[in-house]
Amino acid sequence: MLFCNIIGYISLLRSYFVFPTSYLSLPLTLLHLEHNCCYNNMKLNTESRLMTLWVVVSVALCFNIRNSVSASKQCHFPVIFNFGDSNSDTGGLSAAFGQPGPPQGESYFHHPAGRYCDGRLIVDFIGPTLCSLLHTLFLPLTLLNLEPSCCYNNMKLNTEGSLMTLCVVVSVALCFNIRNSVSASKQCHFPVIFNFGDSNSDTGGLSAAFGQAGPPHGESYFHHPAGRYCDGRLVVDFIAKKLGLPYLNAFLDSVGSNYSHGANFATAGSTIRPQNTTLHQTGGFSPFSLDVQFNQFSDFQRRTQFFRNKGGVYKTLLPKAEDFSQALYTFDIGQNDLTSGYFHNMSTDQVKAYVPDVLAQFKNVIKYVYNHGGRSFWVHNTGPVGCLPYIMDLHPVKPSLVDKAGCATPYNEVAKSFNRELKEVVVKLRKELPMAAITYVDVYAVKYSLISHPKKHGFEEPLRACCGHGGKYNYNLHTGCGAKIKIRGKEILVGKPCKDPSVWVNWDGVHYTEAANKWVLEQIVDGAFSDPPIPLNMACHKHL
Repeated sequence: MLFCNIIGYISLLRSYFVFPTSYLSLPLTLLHLEHNCCYNNMKLNTESRLMTLWVVVSVALCFNIRNSVSASKQCHFPVIFNFGDSNSDTGGLSAAFGQPGPPQGESYFHHPAGRYCDGRLIVDFIGPTLCSLLHTLFLPLTLLNLEPSCCYNNMKLNTEGSLMTLCVVVSVALCFNIRNSVSASKQCHFPVIFNFGDSNSDTGGLSAAFGQAGPPHGESYFHHPAGRYCDGRLVVDFIAKKLGLPYLNAFLDSVGSNYSHGANFATAGSTIRPQNTTLHQTGGFSPFSLDVQFNQFSDFQRRTQFFRNKGGVYKTLLPKAEDFSQALYTFDIGQNDLTSGYFHNMSTDQVKAYVPDVLAQFKNVIKYVYNHGGRSFWVHNTGPVGCLPYIMDLHPVKPSLVDKAGCATPYNEVAKSFNRELKEVVVKLRKELPMAAITYVDVYAVKYSLISHPKKHGFEEPLRACCGHGGKYNYNLHTGCGAKIKIRGKEILVGKPCKDPSVWVNWDGVHYTEAANKWVLEQIVDGAFSDPPIPLNMACHKHL
């Protein structure tokens, strides 16, 4: 079966690369296998198989390198002049001192042919265009600090060592290219993104409803406030960029917005389960809970098509009807459902007790979106709440309950419990929604790795807020990021940002910096922290 898979892999490779199939003409007679033994139901589902394919193709190339020619870069060598010993003597000694007799030459020439071999020598296999094979395999020569032309001038592959070197180089080329070649055939086309969430992905919703988040928010990238509680961009911004889409406008922000590429229903302070508090209370949360966000989406879907059908400017500003079934639906919400309990003086056990109800409401909303045509879902779990400065400052724990990273263990345990149950809900949803592709993304693991090993990842300060004022964590509930006080009638900025947010993990005590957000996206984009392990650009698939 292993050999069977090998031949199937080589067959598949022929369709992924542009070089002729004869380049991979592995002598099947050596394996005593029929050509058609393995062409059915071959799937490259895992990286391990991709690496197997790389190794096998390398072997195949070493077997067949004599036949490899690139038509587009073929060199013209009118003659070959060879110098050597019996390893490349095609008849010199025989001409001078007499022909070696049978059985020399029997395998190929079927008679003595001046060679001390049963057939052909390496020099017989050296063709005038071996070097062009490198071009065929798209080897990134810049990685080797070589000019592409370097391979085409005066190259002589006259020894077995040179052939093996070429095999190694070809293997490297395949390692660089095979994964991308396979991936390209499975990439999804997401014309739009619809996002649901809280401040971790709010691109202007709360600001539109209750007033703009003021300076210094947005300073690192936008150079002015941009509706985000961050010095720059959020993970959802980097998701859009990765998919080749513009940054999402908030649904609630009617000024200057273009929704042709999607809409963002997230608002800072949002929860899955509606809260009985006002926004400006201590521990107050957004009135735009997940059920409200869905209602906004439902209304948006219906009304955009009504207006788009009128034509004119509406066609350029609103999504097409078919975009809703082809969209990527992203969810990053649940953190505030946990912290709301702590602001109401609940114990961690009490918070855990209401998590099933929270997730039942989350499950309902996913189903509602599915019934409205949604098929591709990208669901983030919640991060390590016990590592956030505002939680550790407002709800301190005993020193014995602080872990090695400096985080509050009880709050992180609740977050992990929430995530386990969320994953179970996702598994159930996959069974109940047969046409949905639901990817569960473990951002908790990514964020905790960043906070617990900041220097390893290029950061210096993991737990203190970059922008704030006072205290152990540079966080003060009443004097937050951008806060000013009056001294003798003059306003003084006390909630100042740090000099270099790019080396800080936390921005304002609650949210991550742009640098941290970008780092998080870079870890999750390839599917390394996803279940199933599907990259972002393939999230329309249930599995690969």
